[in-house]
Amino acid sequence: MRSQVFNVSIALLVAAILLAGTASSARAANEVIFLGARFIAGKGLALTFKVSAEYDLTQLANVAISGELINLICTTKGENGGFKKVVCIANVSQRSMSGSALISFGAYSFSTKLNEARPWCYSVFDFDLYLDWSQIGSHCQAHTVGEGDVIPFYSPIYGDSFDYIYGDYTIFDPLCGPNPPDLGKGFYYECF
Repeated sequence: MRSQVFNVSIALLVAAILLAGTASSARAANEVIFLGARFIAGKGLALTFKVSAEYDLTQLANVAISGELINLICTTKGENGGFKKVVCIANVSQRSMSGSALISFGAYSFSTKLNEARPWCYSVFDFDLYLDWSQIGSHCQAHTVGEGDVIPFYSPIYGDSFDYIYGDYTIFDPLCGPNPPDLGKGFYYECF
């Protein structure tokens, strides 16, 4: 009887060790979970992770986009249920936001497909031969536009390219021609 109890005790001990090892491996596998990537205008590529509360956040983190290695600056954004939300920023332009990215976060590696940079399209306004303002076309680019940005644009009305400045209708210089009505934000003819 004593040997059966001893054998059962050893069997239970071995099972407990195996179970503890499996639980430890499962927990270790879930220490860092990659949640996604998106571009934030003015900041760069934001990579979001769910990280166990005990994980050492001082580990090196970087991302390789099209072969270029970029260090990440990571910040904890809160803790819930034993996990922290960590957002890491890669200082990159939206123009480089296509293709695949290989992310290293300490001992963990992830890969993701980055979306093509979406085009940002803006109206282009000019006045015609009767001095009436209207939209003459659209200008699309891979990044957002800033107030006062200037682009060259072909005017079908005048058959040539001219400079157009971005803003609301008040950005138009009255020395350039007739004042435009409020057509909203867009590129307005710029004579200087």
